[in-house]
Amino acid sequence: AHLSKWHASIHWRELLSGHLVSDQSIDRPIIHFTRPQAAKEAKDTVDVEKGGWQDGVLAIYPVKINEFRINDAEIFYRENWKSKPLHVSDFNFKAQNIRNVRSKPSEYPSPVHLDAVVFDNGRLTLDGQADFFSEPHAGINADIKLDNVDLADLQPVTSRYQIHLTQGVVSADGHAEYAPQAQTVRLKTLSLRDVRLDFVHHEPAFALFEPD
Repeated sequence: AHLSKWHASIHWRELLSGHLVSDQSIDRPIIHFTRPQAAKEAKDTVDVEKGGWQDGVLAIYPVKINEFRINDAEIFYRENWKSKPLHVSDFNFKAQNIRNVRSKPSEYPSPVHLDAVVFDNGRLTLDGQADFFSEPHAGINADIKLDNVDLADLQPVTSRYQIHLTQGVVSADGHAEYAPQAQTVRLKTLSLRDVRLDFVHHEPAFALFEPD
């Protein structure tokens, strides 16, 4: 990851009354990651539920981030170092009211917004609520919209499942909740256009030996 600028500010009026309130913004970060890296993290022997970062933050003096922004980020994902990267650009994210306190299940205290360009031509927008301190992972409950996302860019991912997706455009509008207590997706609309998909089955190779 490369961070061009990370700015933090303190609300001095709140500090005088015994509260630590901050605004944070990160400008033009560039992030690269690969599936092998993600797989390595997934095999980490440290139990997230026993050593989660949330406990460390919650142990700090009560702090609140009034607003957190990521401005104009670029994200590159590769299935491996040789594959074509999946590229997300013009990535903008805003979250408000991030507090290091425990929330009740299905309670999402932080409003969030995200918009980005997906695979150079498509658009992604997300609006909803999040709980950044739920365990073992953060939770989100939001409306999501995809516009004109080119499916051919997913070829490096789908080929691992013997699916060759070489053409097509998808648009969708719906709602998703992803949290420790719930994982649901409800689509209002789904549009697939000009899709070309092939299932390629590879027979296992056998070595033949001639008798002596």
